[in-house]
Amino acid sequence: MYDFYDEPEGIRELLDICLETGIRCAKAQIEAGANIIGMGDAVASLIGQKFYMEYAYEYEKKLIAAVHDMGALAKLHICGNIDPVRIIKDGTPEIIRQAVRDCLDGGNETSIISSGCEIPLGTPHENLMAVHQALAEYGG
Repeated sequence: MYDFYDEPEGIRELLDICLETGIRCAKAQIEAGANIIGMGDAVASLIGQKFYMEYAYEYEKKLIAAVHDMGALAKLHICGNIDPVRIIKDGTPEIIRQAVRDCLDGGNETSIISSGCEIPLGTPHENLMAVHQALAEYGG
């Protein structure tokens, strides 16, 4: 993370390599029959909006465009939406519904509501259903 301050050109070189690798990986998946390519960006939630917009945003747009140009859909997951432990597993249905409403209020028509990472084993069924109920109440 210090390299964002100390070596910004090194970050760009690394992102060039990552983009090329991502495109090759997506191409192989599409050639094998995939029609949706999922990609995750765990670092985006750690670097903040300033560095995301300055560094990652254009690269992710290029990767998604490449996937589309190869005839597939792209699904980008950036960690950090709804906390899967504190909110989904350990929260109440009302806390969960409020978290979903907050995400929807901050999103747009292309937003997908999901946990910030994997849902832990032992999450109460009613908590999972609270996500569905919130979406239904909100109109989605």
